[in-house]
Amino acid sequence: MNQSWTDEAETAIDLCATWAKRVKDDVPSQIFLFGSAIYDGGDQFYSDLSDLDIVVLFEEKIGACERIEAVQKLLVHKAELELRMIPALQRTSCDEPGVSIVPITHFELNANVHKSGARRFFTRNHFLNLLTKDHTLGIEGAGTISIDDDHRNALEYVQKIRNEFLSVSANGTGGLKAYSGTDPMPKALLRVAAQQLKDVPAGAWYDTRLGLEDLHRKLGKLRATDSLIDETYKVVSIRRGGRGQRKSLSALHQLALAEILFDEGSSTQTSRIVTWTLRVMGVSFSKSERQRIQSSLMRLAPSAEILDVRAGSIIFEMRSDIRAYETLRRLSDLKVLPNLLEVDACELGESKDLDSPIEIAHDHQDVESKLLAKIAEFQIRESLPEEFVQDEFVAYLNQLRKSGQLPEIDIDEGVYVEGPRPHIVDVEVQWIEDDDTWETLWIEVTSVRSTSQFFSKLDRLLLLNRHIVMVCVTRRELQRRLEQDVRRLNNETRKITVIFVNPIQGDEPIVV
Repeated sequence: MNQSWTDEAETAIDLCATWAKRVKDDVPSQIFLFGSAIYDGGDQFYSDLSDLDIVVLFEEKIGACERIEAVQKLLVHKAELELRMIPALQRTSCDEPGVSIVPITHFELNANVHKSGARRFFTRNHFLNLLTKDHTLGIEGAGTISIDDDHRNALEYVQKIRNEFLSVSANGTGGLKAYSGTDPMPKALLRVAAQQLKDVPAGAWYDTRLGLEDLHRKLGKLRATDSLIDETYKVVSIRRGGRGQRKSLSALHQLALAEILFDEGSSTQTSRIVTWTLRVMGVSFSKSERQRIQSSLMRLAPSAEILDVRAGSIIFEMRSDIRAYETLRRLSDLKVLPNLLEVDACELGESKDLDSPIEIAHDHQDVESKLLAKIAEFQIRESLPEEFVQDEFVAYLNQLRKSGQLPEIDIDEGVYVEGPRPHIVDVEVQWIEDDDTWETLWIEVTSVRSTSQFFSKLDRLLLLNRHIVMVCVTRRELQRRLEQDVRRLNNETRKITVIFVNPIQGDEPIVV
């Protein structure tokens, strides 16, 4: 696994990994651990207090009845994990759940749907695949499509129901409570169901009666396919006024209703997520000018996210659904985009989904791009002790400056940076732009020997919320392992530019 966890975290991870193998045999899936047990090497995990947070990703596209059966199986396995964690992690309570499980489909992963409403949950969290022991930033395939908010709300609701259904404690208490309210079904369920309907009268978007009728109709169509659906149909029919003995909706009935709702929510139209760049010319690279153009750009593409803004003249790196990009493309083709942005000219282009900032830097001649390109050429011998790596890097920058391979820059070491967790950055580089403003680039130089060490350093730098270059001196095999994580990071933020440097073995010459 090539990790360095705390003892408490490692015990929890081993417990979950053993459990995951048994689950996999019963429920085809990928199983991931996230949260404090793996974050920052488990430094914030307390075995007797911290929860174990697990995502179960169903392997195949399965229908409502199959998902219900899979969640029921997970309930049995989850109860076993709750029991096993008491002696393994020295827990003193058995009446509160210590494990939280969120079962999801690939559609939910692709659309980045999480029960909390967080839009970047599966791309910005750390996950440990309990079956392969791979520690990654995000889950492969997350955040690749966009869906409308109404259908997203429905899928979030379904996830909450699955999670509550599984929230039993070691003594068997807890879980999703039976519903015995006056309404035939829970109002939250009916409101979400109503949101999925098309062509409803204005103002009736959340009409619970419409949601009730639609769900009852769907139950009627499916009742012959499954005994649980048939039973749920009969209970709902009586609760909405039919003859018979009125009963509560059990946890299983509610799960069935939620999964039927899921099939409707996941049938919505989707849009592909793309990354793209907009380069504007004929403007100064001043803060006020960047903000002005950025404001105009966001009015034209309100759903887009800015990954980075760089010089050259001004380059915006963006991420959005394909519709926002195509809107700007049409405006560009009509030759009206420069007028709308109030610039002399602009170039719009779709990037590869996993573009590297270093690859982009080689195409431009601004100071930052030249600096990044030269940093990527840094070489160092494997035999050099770690404590001298920073000194060697600073010497390399100074040599480039003296030889004229870099523009005039100021170099400082050990600069204190304020933030949620104050940090001393290894190197600070400053230079003057054409508009006489100072630009600053911080550089962190570190030897990386494990994935956990890489993520620990990365998390600390992300907390600073500043543009930082992270120079990772590491072997090529570990670099290959981390490259997918870096590409996923690039799709979420360009605040951290990761540059890998492979130490040179033996007596190979170092060229500057």
